[in-house]
Amino acid sequence: MSKINLFKKKEQKELTPKQQKVRTILGWVASALCVVIIIIALVISIMTITRTTGEKGVANIAGNAFMPVQTDSMEPTFDKGDLIITKIYEGDGSDLKVGQVITYKARVNNGGTLIEIFKTHRISEITNTNGTLRFTVVGDNPNPEDGAAGKDFVYVDSIVATWGSPASLNADGTFNVTKDSMGKNMGKIGVFINWLQGNRTNYFLVIVLPLILMFVVYAYILIRSFIIAKLAKTKEEAVASTATVDGLSEEDKRRLAEEYLAELARRQLEAEQSTAPAEDATPAETNTDKEDEQA
Repeated sequence: MSKINLFKKKEQKELTPKQQKVRTILGWVASALCVVIIIIALVISIMTITRTTGEKGVANIAGNAFMPVQTDSMEPTFDKGDLIITKIYEGDGSDLKVGQVITYKARVNNGGTLIEIFKTHRISEITNTNGTLRFTVVGDNPNPEDGAAGKDFVYVDSIVATWGSPASLNADGTFNVTKDSMGKNMGKIGVFINWLQGNRTNYFLVIVLPLILMFVVYAYILIRSFIIAKLAKTKEEAVASTATVDGLSEEDKRRLAEEYLAELARRQLEAEQSTAPAEDATPAETNTDKEDEQA
């Protein structure tokens, strides 16, 4: 196959301007999706792993703590599996009121071992004993499945965060929970967070492994782009060099050829001279021998 045919085939494979534009748009879309995935992965990683930020023992993200709900003790205010966004509490308790939902540290018996967990319940009563505030908290669900809505007694140093604003107390002792008194709730994302927290393998497969694969793909794209750019630059230099020679006149081409041949001849002569053997030296007759012959 001739070089001309090969060149024509290569031209046929080149993309049209419209195809190049579509490819560029798809590339930007793919890059944007990768950025979104990375951001989501980082946020989930922070919520899943970082549980020891500061004195509160929870991930502090711009003053907020993302708390996955693990029981139904606060239904119907929020449900098991929801992800609520609470505000980190830094006060001394004097600004808290009855009806406020708080997240606090509590110790529970887990198979004979006391472990520390986070609960989110509503303040039903506040008592002040010699300047020490004690908060009685209870869940909104009167009949939870696991009995987790029972009363707890909480002190200020155990309060981690608050959610929403205080709900007003009704005459029958219940709370008037309105939409305005409720805080931010991201819905059933908490189910996914709880699933990730419950098993390290789940976290690796869903978060770590995709990030590794994404890194490998981007590294390949970066290296490939670098090689293509270098080859394109080399091709441009070769084309520019060819165009420079082709642009010369016939007289200039002849002169350059003569100079080139003369330079080759000069180098060849120097090489021959440097490798030629030295001539044998003939011993000269001494004056004494000449005088003997005359005698």
